[in-house]
Amino acid sequence: MRRSSFLIALATSLGLHAQNPHLVQAEWYLGNDPGEGLGTAMQVADGSWNEVLEEVIASLPPGSPGDVVLSVRVKGANGFWSSAFRSVVHTGAALTARQVLVQQGEYYWDTDPGTGNGSPLLAFDGDFNSALETAIAADNSITPGAHRLFVRVMGADNAWSAPYTQVVQVNSPLVARSVVVQQGEFFFDSDPGEGNATPLFAFDGNWNDALETGMASASSPAMGDHLLYIRMRSADGQWSNEYKTVLHVGPQLTARPVMVQAAEYFWGTDPGEGAGLPMLAFDGDFNSALEQADIASNGATLGDNVLGVRVRGADNNWSAVFHSIVHVGPQLTVRDVRIQLGEFFFDTDPGEGNGTVLAAFNGAWDEAIEQGIADAPSPIQGDHLLHVRMQGADGTWSNAYKAVVHVSAPLSARPVAVQSGEYYWDTDPGAGSGIPLTAQDGSFDQALEVAVQDAAEVLSAGPHVLGVRVLGSDGGWSAPFQQVVHVTAPQVQNLPVALSAFLQGPMTNSTTMSDALRTGGLIPLSEPFTALGYTHMGSGGETIDPLVLNTMYGVVDWIFVELRDKHDPALVLQTRCGLITRNGSIVSTDGYSNISFHIAPGDYHIAVRHRNHLAAMTAFPLALSPSGAALDLRLLSTPVYGTEARALAFGKAALWSGDVNGDSEVKYTGSGNDRDLILTAVGGTTPTLTTTGYRREDVNMDGTVKYTGSANDRDPILMNIGGAAPTQVRVALLP
Repeated sequence: MRRSSFLIALATSLGLHAQNPHLVQAEWYLGNDPGEGLGTAMQVADGSWNEVLEEVIASLPPGSPGDVVLSVRVKGANGFWSSAFRSVVHTGAALTARQVLVQQGEYYWDTDPGTGNGSPLLAFDGDFNSALETAIAADNSITPGAHRLFVRVMGADNAWSAPYTQVVQVNSPLVARSVVVQQGEFFFDSDPGEGNATPLFAFDGNWNDALETGMASASSPAMGDHLLYIRMRSADGQWSNEYKTVLHVGPQLTARPVMVQAAEYFWGTDPGEGAGLPMLAFDGDFNSALEQADIASNGATLGDNVLGVRVRGADNNWSAVFHSIVHVGPQLTVRDVRIQLGEFFFDTDPGEGNGTVLAAFNGAWDEAIEQGIADAPSPIQGDHLLHVRMQGADGTWSNAYKAVVHVSAPLSARPVAVQSGEYYWDTDPGAGSGIPLTAQDGSFDQALEVAVQDAAEVLSAGPHVLGVRVLGSDGGWSAPFQQVVHVTAPQVQNLPVALSAFLQGPMTNSTTMSDALRTGGLIPLSEPFTALGYTHMGSGGETIDPLVLNTMYGVVDWIFVELRDKHDPALVLQTRCGLITRNGSIVSTDGYSNISFHIAPGDYHIAVRHRNHLAAMTAFPLALSPSGAALDLRLLSTPVYGTEARALAFGKAALWSGDVNGDSEVKYTGSGNDRDLILTAVGGTTPTLTTTGYRREDVNMDGTVKYTGSANDRDPILMNIGGAAPTQVRVALLP
């Protein structure tokens, strides 16, 4: 029906009479005017006349298709009827809904393979729109360029529809470019040369904040227009082109302190400064004070009034007056509407008070009608008119509100008890031979999501067919549900880890280790682990600048860090050679950056090793991401792999010292023990001799190898294996 222009006209007319918005009655009629008050009443409980007019048009009595004249008029609070607003409404024949049940769908590109031979559309929930989008997104078989996509569906009668076609432009996939910015700088007007401008510091990689901070702290050029240049240096040492923009430097503005000490307002004529109505704002919020001012009792009259407001500053001077027009209307009287009773009925009116009662003890009539309909005997299958009416506190019944309700045949609940589930990729291994879905709480949806999340670790990148089936309580397997899943290759990124650990040998108190090797000039500038036979994965050959050994943090020694698989912690994925400082922080070779692994984000085990200490590894995988992670092996509360995998030193956890020969064991006697190597290092025949240097026999890492006497390197070995039984052995707890 054509009704939009009529609604707009009526709404506009109502808007023009906004000065008297109280409409107490409305009516409509078709064709000839029956007279004021004799039309069909329009019932509006909430004052929404637009909605009730739409309901009138929607419920016009049926008749032969054609044009009819619909007239509407309203009566105001003054008792006068408005003129009739008329519009021609076209009524058409009712449309018969056609039931369409889609049983199956398929699609194909360019050439028709024949009905039933296209790529299937899997829609377990009947949502073929989503199924088509999912299928196209996972289809990597189409070459870039323009292609014609065809889609057809099969109805409940097993007949295929004609194909629906659409031209689709397939673009080449975009390759993400890894850009790692290592340094930035900026300058004004003249280029001082690459690396010589004002540096930008972004410890967290946020270069936007770094630029704002840098410009705020840099000396400003002279007033006027200037060219601001910015450039970045990447990980390969190459500087980018300069990014430039015009920046206008103006004179510095002096902030003016504004403190409001008092405020006042008045209506109409200005009584003079200090003589207005005071605004009380104990918390200094004068906006709220003005809103809370009692307008009606302070001189404002019905109609339009001029409101004046001014404030007094800290210098006791009053501001100019701020004026505003405020319209004051008559106070509205709240109408008490109390619903005492409600009832409903289907199709035929049994008479007021004789319908099915609606019980609403808490006044929630919406819930009452839903509960009432659910509990009442349903009428026969088909369409019915539901009527609802209410009785007010004055005993008067309202008109009946009605709606069409469709009653369907009751559905029989089918008991389904799933005992177990399984899934497979690409090739069906047979019922019962797939990968089990473990769901202790019966939530197989979550179990499947967890299984699919791990798919990237076992499948190649690209589309794969996921098959799922469940075992019912009758011992029978369901048919497999299949879905195409596109597996994306994991994106390799830099994953920094803030690592901390203590070495038992050089510990001097609960917070510090000795850096005697550094102060003695014994720490080598190249990593020592390659020469000691360590297996590197992505590391090896690292060197440090001599200036790193002069930092305030105090380097204690080189350290070796391993990244291990979360499922098989015996599998080492990557290694890093770093430095350990006096407070236990493990940093990269620059002396301050965190150790970083170049791998896809995920969960991994981390192991820390040293050339004459036993290694320690996390008990559980640690989540690594580009935003960083933290692992503090100094804390006794940090769980590690194995029992007593770390020593207790000064109330903190530390790596066990004494593995002189690097066989992951601390032994005092027997073949391959660590004690004899210390004696050999000092001369063999004279145990009181000592030797210096960067040596594994230097268990306490003070730069001197000693077999006897104070601070010798032999006693820590005996203490760490137990002390009383020298034949005991302590083993590094790594898988």
